[in-house]
Amino acid sequence: MVHDLSTASPPPPIILKREQIEDMIKYCERQYNREVWFRNKLIIETLAYTGMRIWELARLNVEDLRGDICM
Repeated sequence: MVHDLSTASPPPPIILKREQIEDMIKYCERQYNREVWFRNKLIIETLAYTGMRIWELARLNVEDLRGDICM
């Protein structure tokens, strides 16, 4: 059976409470590998504080960013 994904509606967003976000960040801080900790913390903060979807973050390129951050 083939599903037509073009007409499928996306699932409703999961809204986390501030405490849940902080708990995830605290968990990241306990990781041994600092690079992985920092990456995961940035992913969580970006998703939580911008409203960006996971697939939008996954497809984000440096060229998509504006401002002095990239220069």
